[in-house]
Amino acid sequence: DKSWPPALSFGCLRGANYNVVLMNILCILFGLAESIWTGTALSAFLYTLSNDSNTRVGYVEAAQGVTTLVLALPIGYMADRYSRSITIAVGGVCSFAAITATVYATYNGAKDQSSWEEHYLILLGAMCVWGVVGACVNGPAQALYADSTPQGSRSVYYQYLFVGWGLSSVAGPITAIVLFSLYEDNWTLEMLRNVIFAGMAGEFLVAICMLYFRDDCALDENSVEIDVAG
Repeated sequence: DKSWPPALSFGCLRGANYNVVLMNILCILFGLAESIWTGTALSAFLYTLSNDSNTRVGYVEAAQGVTTLVLALPIGYMADRYSRSITIAVGGVCSFAAITATVYATYNGAKDQSSWEEHYLILLGAMCVWGVVGACVNGPAQALYADSTPQGSRSVYYQYLFVGWGLSSVAGPITAIVLFSLYEDNWTLEMLRNVIFAGMAGEFLVAICMLYFRDDCALDENSVEIDVAG
């Protein structure tokens, strides 16, 4: 069966393809998690950790984008040549590794700033791994999503995807605002670490989702599936 389990179906995606529903769930969680920790919280943490160095903040934040750019084509090739679901699952495993490294570096960096260089380098490496995760979400996962949507309804399903992503990306800053307001203007490493931890909780759920995509749920070129979008 290529459909999402009826007991777990909801709203406009009721009865939709398994990969379609899973990708929408992933994008909501991904948008929420990324918007909580990759903006102000991470930049402020790095700035404080590295003794007010904007340059070092730039290096770490650039690492993710550069890694995604460099590995986008190789990851896409692996997905097309072998298996998209396996490639996405590898990204999920990388996400678990990146979560572990990020939590370790931020926890210990906030606890003992005297060895900040070590924690800074760990975060630099972790952001490179986050770049791999981003390449898998925006590459093979998006391609499998497209292959799992019925002909004639793809644009509608992408509307669902982008609306979910957009709304969750708004919810992220709101969550961060609430967390920041609890600490008022006392932006210590411990407070920033806690905001990053909130984002890591969302990333953990994203990583789990990445393990469960299925190549066999992709639709054949001429297949017809019940159009739940219309």
